[in-house]
Amino acid sequence: MEYIGSFECDKKLINNEAGIVIFGAGKGLSGLLDKMEKSGIKGRVLCICDNNSEQQGNFIQGIQVISPEEAICRYSNAMFIVYNRFCEEISKQLIDEGIERIHLIRCWNVESNKREASSQIKNNRENGLLEIPLKPVSSVFGLDRGLPIDRYYIEKFLAENASFIKGTTLEVADREYTMKYGRGVEESIVTHVDSASGSGSRLVNLETGEGVTDDFADCFILTQTLPFIYDIRAAAQNIVRSLKRGGVALVTVPGITQISRYDMDRWGHYWSFTTASLKRLFEECDHVEDVEIRAYGNVKAAACGLYGLAVEDMRQEDLEYRDDDYQQIITAVVRKSRGDLSR
Repeated sequence: MEYIGSFECDKKLINNEAGIVIFGAGKGLSGLLDKMEKSGIKGRVLCICDNNSEQQGNFIQGIQVISPEEAICRYSNAMFIVYNRFCEEISKQLIDEGIERIHLIRCWNVESNKREASSQIKNNRENGLLEIPLKPVSSVFGLDRGLPIDRYYIEKFLAENASFIKGTTLEVADREYTMKYGRGVEESIVTHVDSASGSGSRLVNLETGEGVTDDFADCFILTQTLPFIYDIRAAAQNIVRSLKRGGVALVTVPGITQISRYDMDRWGHYWSFTTASLKRLFEECDHVEDVEIRAYGNVKAAACGLYGLAVEDMRQEDLEYRDDDYQQIITAVVRKSRGDLSR
């Protein structure tokens, strides 16, 4: 299950030949279809499905709305886009039916969700801190509400270090951030741990070293990757191995975070980090010249992140305030030595 940041950068969605099924015929769908048309992928939409029987049989912008059961039966190999505030329940419904190619897209119109969240937060405040909810507002990091808070910090870090994203660039899983922040990128390679297709992707296992090419990349982007690798020392060394002399790895990891249930159930969610642990991890690697560490977040942003609130629910000043005792996202700029690596 994957989150699409933008249609323009998601080549897997644009280039797929199996077609697209949109799950959710509610408010905002017309806006989504308009955006897809501008991105040139509306023609790949096979159908819309919805659990609401009153919607089934209707046509929206010429696309028929059918039942989920019919969509799964007819288009089981398609990419299912979940565009609905109940994305957690819908994703589980699809997974239970054997659908694995599921993409979550945040709703661009988040005002109704924001008002609902504001009302809930106000009620909690009136009840006192001891009455805060036992369950989160969202169990998918706020993806169903807007931009996740951790992604705000991740994108801030990458924007601040965009000058390093150049030449030959590696990125894990997709090339969204290479495309968004790259400056003078000559070759963009996507690394996958379990499958790879096309000339622009490679099968790379950072834990075992399979597929790692020494002295290959000018930049390696790894956002929220290390938590799902058990042998992080081996992974860190292989990351450095893959860099050219003077090359840079841009690494982000979680500090205070919920468990990623999707990853836990598939390959394991093993680690959270601090500035100290991430710095030592890379400083102990061979041929590392410098490790620049920074933490983002504060107790309020961390708590809101755990509850599944999104950036759209927050005030800017609450996001920008930094408290190193509450590290939500930790980042590292890891530079490989420029000198003789044989010594």
